Amino acid sequence: ILFLGSGSDMPLRLVQDGYGTKKTGFVTIVDSSVSSAKKIMNSADSDPSLEPFVKSGKLKVVSADFANMPQICKQSHYDAIVDYLGLDSLLSGPSASIPNALKCIDHLQNAVRLGNILVCISKLDPTTFCAPFEQRFGWVQELDGEPGEISAWYRGKSNILATSSRFKQLGLYMYVYTNT
Repeated sequence: ILFLGSGSDMPLRLVQDGYGTKKTGFVTIVDSSVSSAKKIMNSADSDPSLEPFVKSGKLKVVSADFANMPQICKQSHYDAIVDYLGLDSLLSGPSASIPNALKCIDHLQNAVRLGNILVCISKLDPTTFCAPFEQRFGWVQELDGEPGEISAWYRGKSNILATSSRFKQLGLYMYVYTNT
């Protein structure tokens, strides 16, 4: 699993629950901020339950420019990618750059195995967030960010009758893309 953005301890909690670490699995956390990458690595290093994953290389934290990740995003290297506000940093704010966002999207397209998913947690509305994906061939949008549709999408893929989320209260959207 590749995590883009380390502003949350979510990747560490998923590793503790066994995601991405079974058999040949691994988790890579990438952040464009050196200090953010160091902060999450320090959290991993100070947690005894994560020590075996860090020592074995199944959990890595890397600082990199999101628009320039060819060494990280090798062809079909990941089964899934989770973007936690990483693309937001390229699509909004003082360092916003659509060309750099497109480069990042191209890296992610290369990195995720065919038919697998990119899950994006974002603070950006669908119009802003989804536009760059429409400029790229190969991504099929499965979920367009509206929290009310999460349960409908998920119910169609599982036996769960209903789910709820706090996305709206937190000012977040969820976008899901499949690599084709």
